[in-house]
Amino acid sequence: MIKAPGRTIAVVCIAVASVSGARAANPLVDLHGGPVALDVSGPATGVQSLSSGAALNGNLPTGSMKVQASASVGADQNDTNLWRKHGAQFQANLSALHGTHFAATGTDQFALIYRAPSSIGDPGTATHLVSTENRSAQVTASFSPVGQTTVQVGAKDNSDLTQDTSAAGAAHGARTTIRSETQQVFAQVDWTPMSSLALDAGAAESNADIRWSAQQAHTSMFNALEPHLAMTLTPWDGTVWRASVEHAVSPYDTAAYSAYASVARSADNVNIEPDHAWQFQTSLHQVVGPATVTAAYTADRWGTATEFAEVRGGVQAPASTPLLGRDKVALTVSLPLGALGLPNTSVTSGAAWQNSSVLDPVTDEIRRASGETPRKFSLRLVRNLPAHHLSLGLTGQMNDTTTSYQLSEISTVPAGGTVGAFLAYKPGPFEVDVNVNGLCGGPPAATDSFFNGTRANPLVTRTEIQPSPGPVFNLSLRRAL
Repeated sequence: MIKAPGRTIAVVCIAVASVSGARAANPLVDLHGGPVALDVSGPATGVQSLSSGAALNGNLPTGSMKVQASASVGADQNDTNLWRKHGAQFQANLSALHGTHFAATGTDQFALIYRAPSSIGDPGTATHLVSTENRSAQVTASFSPVGQTTVQVGAKDNSDLTQDTSAAGAAHGARTTIRSETQQVFAQVDWTPMSSLALDAGAAESNADIRWSAQQAHTSMFNALEPHLAMTLTPWDGTVWRASVEHAVSPYDTAAYSAYASVARSADNVNIEPDHAWQFQTSLHQVVGPATVTAAYTADRWGTATEFAEVRGGVQAPASTPLLGRDKVALTVSLPLGALGLPNTSVTSGAAWQNSSVLDPVTDEIRRASGETPRKFSLRLVRNLPAHHLSLGLTGQMNDTTTSYQLSEISTVPAGGTVGAFLAYKPGPFEVDVNVNGLCGGPPAATDSFFNGTRANPLVTRTEIQPSPGPVFNLSLRRAL
């Protein structure tokens, strides 16, 4: 982050890479000082991509305002078709009499991308041109009726529009449309009866609907009450424990449901719900000497998951299936290594374990959720050299085997690890960042097994091995003007 009150900041990034299709991240700089500040980023070149953005920050007498916009264009690996994305966002915070605060946000994000037919359940071979647009708005008011208590009320609206045109039918205007919209009103009360204890409770009422059409319109609706209760306890310095329970509901993914628009009324009786479950979570943040340890456990129960199923006519499409349970454990440890004779050096390691049980809508068997990685491990070693304006280090990651399921296909990415390196050089106003991902190892090759009919038929027709992507190099240059 670069802070320069009242000045203009230009950020220029240059990236070169090998055969991987990953795109370089280029977050916008956020300036808060001064009455008005302009942030400009780009143009940034990544792996077959180009992006840029700008943000205008304004400090008001009773609050603040921010408007930002971004755009990018590029192509996927081994694909000459160009995708493009652009978006805008507005944010305002105002203070009124008697300690009342108002906040308003609005976003509009658009993307035009090319997708393989198998990714949306099309058994054909023609590439799909998919456009998606998301619009959201939220208003919130908060006030403190009594001491140590804060009340927050608000409303939000979120809408998605996905239009899908196969490359073969684009000239003829063949198009399917998926629309979804969610309205929500919510209220929350935060109470701090003592310095070591904080409670918050609230609820939201959500109404969601999804509509798809090719020649005729079809609608599926879902209403939910989403209560939540949380407690945060700080028994002594360096320890924070939090426990919560809530009914968590995910929004519809319109792009995932585009297959329904091509099967007309044959999909009317398919169970379509956004993913939802009762979620129980507890976490502990502990400082032990120079080390910091964070551990979290999350359990999802009595909910649904979205998996590929067969719609009448042999069409593959997402459908809701019972989620019998999902458990997640995450652990992060950060430790400076000065006591070991390595000054200005620190290491951060992380581990995550996940297990779930869903009812397979194709075979009626109990299995792990599609695309779930059972175990992940990461490591980041950083060495700072202040006298030379340098920071450098190594990164490592190891993932367990991941299996994804479609109607007539199983994709498996075997366990594997990768090692990367980075270097940051900041002499004065300049900053140069160099990142190498996949310096050693790399994502292993994926194996795709195709079945004769559906996966309920055990006959495998063929197996394909997808090549493993190579290392990715990223170079960025920044300068404050």
